[in-house]
Amino acid sequence: MKEIKEARTEPHAIDIEMAVLGSMMSSQQALYKGLEMLTPEVFYQPNHRIIFEVIRDIAEGAAGIKRIPDLLTVKDELERRGKLEEAGGAAYLATLLEEVINPEYIEEHAKIIIEKFLYRKTIEICNKVMKECYDEKKEAEEILDEADAMLFGIRAYKLKGGFIHLKDLLRPFFEELTHIMEGRGVELPSGFHELDLLTTGFHKGDFIVIASRPAMGKTSFALNIMKNLAADFGKPVGFFSIEMPKDQIVQRLLCMESNIEMQKLRKGEITPQEFLKLSEAAERLKSAPIYIDDTPKISLQELRAKTRRACKEYNLSAVFIDFLQVIEAPKMETRQQQIAYISASLKSLAMELNIPVIALAQLSREVEKRADKRPQLADLRESGAIEQDADMVIFLFREDFYEPYTSEEGVAEIIVGKNRNGPVGTVRLGFIKEYMKFVNLSSLERGETEFL
Repeated sequence: MKEIKEARTEPHAIDIEMAVLGSMMSSQQALYKGLEMLTPEVFYQPNHRIIFEVIRDIAEGAAGIKRIPDLLTVKDELERRGKLEEAGGAAYLATLLEEVINPEYIEEHAKIIIEKFLYRKTIEICNKVMKECYDEKKEAEEILDEADAMLFGIRAYKLKGGFIHLKDLLRPFFEELTHIMEGRGVELPSGFHELDLLTTGFHKGDFIVIASRPAMGKTSFALNIMKNLAADFGKPVGFFSIEMPKDQIVQRLLCMESNIEMQKLRKGEITPQEFLKLSEAAERLKSAPIYIDDTPKISLQELRAKTRRACKEYNLSAVFIDFLQVIEAPKMETRQQQIAYISASLKSLAMELNIPVIALAQLSREVEKRADKRPQLADLRESGAIEQDADMVIFLFREDFYEPYTSEEGVAEIIVGKNRNGPVGTVRLGFIKEYMKFVNLSSLERGETEFL
């Protein structure tokens, strides 16, 4: 295919850059908003970058004395640095004051400058990727990983929220409080009463980690919560199963919903009555808004893209990932750096989409070396960044995993080891291993038929 080249000018808005710089030299309101939102590199013209640097340095005292950066002080500082001509000269500085805008509009103008900058950076990245693709010196997957890392990097320039008046925050708070007081519960409950009392459920924008040693039941616990959210509360949820195929996910969901043993289901050794129970469970699950992706070795780039698309198509309330350490990340010097990158990306994704992102994680073998094998935050495998980025860390511990004849058989401790917005503590749940099912312990002890 013949390549068609067209000379095109990169996106820019010189007149708006001039207006912003002029306003920053004539209004303190415009000055502080401009310094809050902009950096030198977002400007298209090199001389505008120089002028902005000087305005910033004068305002912050980096030029030797903290002053208001008006036309005269900016001109003097440019002369002192020997950059007045490079910045366009004294006459050009004076023309900037002719473009002054109302300080109330400075934020919108700054947004346009940043938008044009993001267009240019994206074009730069795309051109670099195109060149590497034509060169064919790297594997395609490596090029994609590098592109993903570069694109993620420019998200740092994505517009951030500024100050919001307290009155605008009070209304949603009281709406949520009224919601709870009226008995409708938290917005995104786990379905386990005591856990929800401790955590007040899952919250929008939170990055939540569910961690344990292998075979402790963290996948089953996540599936129980997912099923509760979707089937009992009608909340659409997504589930990334990176190591377990979707047919096994379906088996587990059917077992916990029908109370039929997993082994019997796998062997096909079920009675007509049990088959009827399975059919009834399937009917209930059919209407549950559950969406499953079992792409093996999924890259972080693909996971983020699929989550964004699913949120748009299905209006997801939460996303589960099983599990964090098997997500493919761009190549870095150490595994710890990769895990830190994944962790930060998932937290960023939760905030961007305003949904809880719930990721499962493996714990290190250090747990097994202690007499008390209850997990601790230090046990999070390969990176302390997970602990830092997570808003909530939930550990699973079952004493009967280590002591088969314990009096605590069938009991799971759900340990909230970190809760950025609330208390930590431990909740005890029943775990019916044959059904891969967690239940409220009080209900199990009462012998309710729902759980038998």
